[in-house]
Amino acid sequence: AGPLRLRRPRPRTVTAALTLLAVASLATAGVLGVLGVCLACAVHTVAAERAPRTAWVVCGAVLAVVVAALWWWQDIGLAEVLLWSDPIVLPDGDPVRDLAQPPFSPGRRSVSVLLLLALLLLGMATGSGARARRLHDEDLVARYRAMARDRDQSAALARAAERARIAREMHDVVAHLSQSHLSPWRRKQSGRCP
Repeated sequence: AGPLRLRRPRPRTVTAALTLLAVASLATAGVLGVLGVCLACAVHTVAAERAPRTAWVVCGAVLAVVVAALWWWQDIGLAEVLLWSDPIVLPDGDPVRDLAQPPFSPGRRSVSVLLLLALLLLGMATGSGARARRLHDEDLVARYRAMARDRDQSAALARAAERARIAREMHDVVAHLSQSHLSPWRRKQSGRCP
């Protein structure tokens, strides 16, 4: 539960811890097991949360370290699991329960390496897609907010222009009225009254 809580804030730390756990599993038990899928999920999180260059560096480092450990210490890989999944039945009808460990085979190890590569690339692809979607959504929200801000500013400018126009008209009306009311009085004062 602890690494899952750290998965988003510190994805590289969790990926490094899972890589060390995978190497330890291969060194002690000779099996990678479900840790390949866990590594793919960790790489997905790195790709979703960090820059693409960082994600590719982390993916390459995980692949290099785990492939080296696979090549040196793997006893049972995907090929062996698939080969041993069906019971071998002898002619007398009894299934064989003790299978001898197969000798080292680069072909069998290659299947495990290719599976790990496919899982890590799948994690990179889905993580990069999630990051791209998140960045696109953030960009859309930022553009919407900018458009709303521009709309509000345009409305404020239109209101100010309308107020200025009304003020000018009121000034003209008041000036005209005062001029028309004062004109007879001025004429009377000047002595040119009809």
